[in-house]
Amino acid sequence: MSFFATAEHEKERLQYFASPKGRDDLYQYNQKERITVLEVLEDFPSVQMPFEWLLQLVPTPFLLLH
Repeated sequence: MSFFATAEHEKERLQYFASPKGRDDLYQYNQKERITVLEVLEDFPSVQMPFEWLLQLVPTPFLLLH
């Protein structure tokens, strides 16, 4: 996601989460009430991810039910 972030502070935070140093923080961020993809995009509003990439993040059963 950091590749698609246009705000530098968001890009840096996403890169930190993807690093070995940020692993524990990423786990805590993801586990707070089992965060959804939509909530992540709300937390990082500068991320302009192509729709095709976004579809890859959505679980397949969800797509089949809707």
